[in-house]
Amino acid sequence: MKIKSLKVQPQGPLREKLEISPKGLNLIYGRNETGKTFLLETMAAWLFGKGKNSPLKKVSRNWDPVPNGSIEVTGVQGAEGSRDMLLDSTSKKNLQDYFVDELAMPADLSELLLVRAGESLLENPDDLVKRSLSASGMLQEIIDESKVSRTLQRATVTEGLIHGNNAGEIRKRNEWKNRLTLLKELRHRYAQEHGGELDGLEEDISRVEGELNQLKTAKRSKAYQISQEVSALQEKIRGQPQDLDELEDMIDRIERVRSELSEKKNRVAFLTDELKHKDWADHACTRYRELQSVQNLPPETIRTSNPLFLILSFVCLIGAGILYFTAGLWGALGGVMASLAFFMLWLLVKKEEAGKPSLEDPDMEKIRAEFREKFGDELISEAFFQNKLESLILYQGQREESLRDLAELRNKEIELHARLETRLGKHPDGSELAKWSKQVSSWKKILAGLEETVQLKHSELDRLGIADDEFLSEDSSMVWDSNRFEELEEELKSLNRRSHQSQVEQGKLKTEIAAMTQNNTGYWEELISGMEEKIGEAEKKYQEITAEILGKIAVVSTVRELQEKEDEMIAQNLENSQFNADIQEISGGRVNGFAWEGGELKVVREGLGKFSREFLATGANEQLMIALRTLFARHYLGETPCFLLLDDAFQNSDWERRELLVEHLIRLVRESGWQVFYFTMDDHLRELFQRKARDLLPNEFEYLELASV
Repeated sequence: MKIKSLKVQPQGPLREKLEISPKGLNLIYGRNETGKTFLLETMAAWLFGKGKNSPLKKVSRNWDPVPNGSIEVTGVQGAEGSRDMLLDSTSKKNLQDYFVDELAMPADLSELLLVRAGESLLENPDDLVKRSLSASGMLQEIIDESKVSRTLQRATVTEGLIHGNNAGEIRKRNEWKNRLTLLKELRHRYAQEHGGELDGLEEDISRVEGELNQLKTAKRSKAYQISQEVSALQEKIRGQPQDLDELEDMIDRIERVRSELSEKKNRVAFLTDELKHKDWADHACTRYRELQSVQNLPPETIRTSNPLFLILSFVCLIGAGILYFTAGLWGALGGVMASLAFFMLWLLVKKEEAGKPSLEDPDMEKIRAEFREKFGDELISEAFFQNKLESLILYQGQREESLRDLAELRNKEIELHARLETRLGKHPDGSELAKWSKQVSSWKKILAGLEETVQLKHSELDRLGIADDEFLSEDSSMVWDSNRFEELEEELKSLNRRSHQSQVEQGKLKTEIAAMTQNNTGYWEELISGMEEKIGEAEKKYQEITAEILGKIAVVSTVRELQEKEDEMIAQNLENSQFNADIQEISGGRVNGFAWEGGELKVVREGLGKFSREFLATGANEQLMIALRTLFARHYLGETPCFLLLDDAFQNSDWERRELLVEHLIRLVRESGWQVFYFTMDDHLRELFQRKARDLLPNEFEYLELASV
C-alpha cells in the first residue's frame, strides 16, 4: 500500500502547483512559510480525515478555502482483492475508515503513520502494547460491556464490606442504606417514645414546687432576721466617735508641723552662723573700696630735656675752635651757630616719662588676710567682696523670714496639741502622738468592722431578693437553704424541659414518619403501617443494588486476574528479537530491547537493567517512539508495506542519532518496501538524507524543495 500520486493546487503558503509520483524515500525541504505544514496537513486530511479517530483531531487547521487536489493510494488490500483509492477533500470515506471497517485494524494505526510538527512521541504507548501483544484490550472490553463504572473498577470487598469512592452505584447503595437505617431508627424511636413518658413527670413537678414554696417562706423569715441584725449594728455604729478622720488628720498635721519646726530651727542656726562676720564685712568692704581706688590712680608724668642735644652743642663748639685754626673765622662762626642751635633744642624740647607706681597700702593686705580667715576664700577683687557682702545680706533676709515662720509653726503646734489633748487626754511629752494614733486607729478598726458586717448583711439581704414589705416575722418550719433552693429550681426546670421535650419529640416523630412515608394523616396506626411498607421497599432496593455491585466487582476481580496473565504474555512477546531489532538498530546498540513490568513499557539497557522511559533524554525518547511506530505499524499490517509521513521527526536528536535514524528509514524502504515522506527545514538533515539516499537508494529517492516567496 503506497501513495502512487499527489496533486495539490497552489493555495495559502504553497506558491506553486505540486504534482509528483512519489518514490520510496521522499524528502520535502522548505523554509518557514513555504507550505510544508499546509502540504502535510492536506495529505493527512485526505488520507485519514479529521474525525475522532484521525491523528489530526486536535491539531489540524481549517484551511479556507479547502485544499484542492487529490492523492492516489495503490495496493489497498481488501475483501475483494487489491485496489486503488483516489482521495480528496470531498471523499466520503478515507483510508482511516478502510483500516477500521474493512481490515478491522485498530483506530490508532493512522497515528503511527503520521508525525506532525516534530511530535514523534506517542500519546499512550503502554495501551498500544496491550492492544497489540495481548488480549488486554478484550479484557477491558469485557469490563466496558458489563457497564462497570470506574468507581466499581477501583472498589474492593474485604471482610464482607464494600470499599470504594462514594460515587455512582456505591453512592446509590449508601443512600438506600441510609434510608433504611433512618426508617428503622424511626420505628425504634416509636417503640421507645410512644408511651407513658409523661406519666410521673407531673407528680415530680408538683413535689418539687411544694418544697420550693416552703423554702420561699423560710427565705422571707430569714430576711426579717437579717434586717433586725442590721438595725442593731447601725445603732452601735451611731454610738462610735464621728470625728475620727478629723482627729487622724490633726495628728498628721502636728507631726508635719514638728518636722517643719525642726527644719526651720536648723535653718536659722545655719543662717546665724553665716552672718556672724557681716558687721566686719560692711566696714571692711568700704575701706577696701577706698584703698582700691587710690591704688588704681595712674603714676605722675615727668618732663625732662634730651641730653643728646646738649652733647651735640658741646661737640659743635669744640668743632668751631678747630675750624677757626683750619678754615678761618667763617668756619668757626658756623660751628658756633650750630652749637647755639643744639643748645636751644636742649632747652626747648622736653620728653615725658611715667613715674614709678606707688607701693601697696598695708591696710589692704590686712583686709585680705582677715577675709581669708573669716570666709575661707581669697579676696581677689572688689567685685568678689561685693558679691560676698550681697550674699550675706540675702542670708540676713532669709534668717528674718525663717524666724517669722518659726514663730507661726510654734503657734500651730501649741494650738493642735491643745485640741488633741482636750479630745484624747494628756500623755507624757514625746509619747503623746504614738498613743493618740493608737487610740484613733483602734476606734477606726472597731467602726470598720461594724460597717463591714453591715455591708455583708446588706449583701446577704440583696442575695435573698426579698422586698421590705414581704418580710415575715414568724418563724418558719424549714430552715432556709440556698443550695437546696437552687437544686430544686434546676430540677424543676429540667422536669419542665423534659415534659416539653417529650411533647415536642412525639410531635416531631409523627412529622418525620409522615415525611418518610409521605402520609399526612394524623393517626398513628396509618403512619406506622405506611412506615412498615417503606421499610420493606428499602430493604428490597438495598439488597438488589448490593447484589449488582458485588457481581460487577467480581467481574472486575476476575478480569484483573486474567490481566496479570496477559501481562506475562506481553513480557514474553517483548523478549522476541523481532521487537528488539529496530530499537537496537536505531539506538546504535545503546538500548538492548523492551520489557513489560507493572503494566508499563520499560527500556532495557545492558548494565542498567530495566528503567522507565521518563529517564531517557528527549532525543533517545524520540528514537524509541520512531522504533515503536514502525514496529507496531508493521505488526498490524503484516507483510503489506505502507507509508510514513514524518514532519521533522528527528529535529531533537543529536547528529549521531540522526544518522542512525536516517539509516533506519532507508533500510525500511530498501528491505521492507515501505514508503517514507520526510518534511524538514533542517539543512543538516537535508544533506544527511541526500548523502545516504543517493548511495543506498539511487533509484528510490525523490528530493523536492518548496519555493519561497
